[in-house]
Amino acid sequence: MHSADPNGPGVDSFDAENDIFWLDDIFDYEKLKPIFKKCGLPKYIVNDISNEIFVDDPVIQSKIFCAPFTGFECMFLRNFKNFTFDNQHLPETLHTFNFMVNKKQINRYLCIKLVEWFNLKDYDYTWSGIGREFDMQSMIDEFNHSNIDQELRNFLLQPISMPDKFYDFTEQSKTGSSVTNYGGNRHTWELFGKNLFSHSAISLITESVWENRVSALTEKTLYSILGLSFPIFVGGYRQAHAFRQVGFDAFDDIIDHSYTELPMLWQRCYYAFEKNHKLLSNKEYATEMRIRCQH
Repeated sequence: MHSADPNGPGVDSFDAENDIFWLDDIFDYEKLKPIFKKCGLPKYIVNDISNEIFVDDPVIQSKIFCAPFTGFECMFLRNFKNFTFDNQHLPETLHTFNFMVNKKQINRYLCIKLVEWFNLKDYDYTWSGIGREFDMQSMIDEFNHSNIDQELRNFLLQPISMPDKFYDFTEQSKTGSSVTNYGGNRHTWELFGKNLFSHSAISLITESVWENRVSALTEKTLYSILGLSFPIFVGGYRQAHAFRQVGFDAFDDIIDHSYTELPMLWQRCYYAFEKNHKLLSNKEYATEMRIRCQH
């Protein structure tokens, strides 16, 4: 078995009949291409957090298996095993939606830009401020192969104007891609996640997907469940399908999740907003739907 760390123990070649290539956590498939080009393909490629991974090469696709051992179910057992819901009192809906962004990633950048584009007003959020500008070459490639509106294209290529809003952690430090040392998932929930998620009707969930066609459920999805908010997945491919697969109601009678099936990342981000604009822009309606679905 070999790990996916290209800086770890050297791998000269894979044994196509015996080797397993273990992908720890979310990964960027583009960074694996040089490894496969150099070493060939193993018998199996296994990821421990994704629910589904789709790549363009059918030979590689046939070798990929997902075993989400470190997904949000395990996170719940590890960090929230004593958590209880108050079945009698739904938290007050103070905001229509929320989002939580720390690490610099393309779908998170697009999420914030689209909040600005749709001129949405009633929301709460946390954002480290990292990634105000982004290398958009991969998105330009997508734009060039789609019928994106020119005004929207130009807008998405401009830096984020929204002010950063992050919580001050005693031990935190900032890198070029994220704030580190911010505590574990339970600590984050108790410090600010509970208020952020519980007092919003909807959560814009930006799982770590980069440009990959992948679905993964982590603490970001878990926080939405704990906070009793509707999930809208910004960027992930077939995220709502993965959510249903593990037994949760995706509220398809209220939320149009068809955007998660679209082939391009910018489409999966843009149409998450466009197809659910009424829910995201009308607090009274979103609150009414949340109350209706309390049980």
